[in-house]
Amino acid sequence: MTKKKYNLLITGYYYKKNYGDDLLLDVAKKLLTTKYCSEYSFNTQVVAIDQIDNNNISELCNWSDKIILFGGEVINDYFLNKLIAMKQFAFINYKKNLQLYAIGVSCNSEYSYITNKLDIFDISNIDVIPGAKIVNKTEAQ
Repeated sequence: MTKKKYNLLITGYYYKKNYGDDLLLDVAKKLLTTKYCSEYSFNTQVVAIDQIDNNNISELCNWSDKIILFGGEVINDYFLNKLIAMKQFAFINYKKNLQLYAIGVSCNSEYSYITNKLDIFDISNIDVIPGAKIVNKTEAQ
């Protein structure tokens, strides 16, 4: 049986001498191995979110099948606007629905303000303000 192959771009707040986020990057790299994902194979590329810009967005969007936002408190306008721009760029320039995933992140912005942007993610695992509720896309439909 041939495994489905994906090019995964992993991004977050990396390489800033922030031990927690760099540790989460190590976890991401371990999770995306055949030990845990035997049905698929992956080519992975790690690019810190602040390194994604007009100089490399075309190359990254063309190469990537999926983008995984993996880290600590990264659900804020800065990160979401970058991901929205990448998703739009991929669709406009490559007619490609670039899938976005958020794993192990938390919301450090006002919950009611940020929720209108969370629908960019195909799958998310997000910690939010205590007592707040996030409804999965499948539950809302």
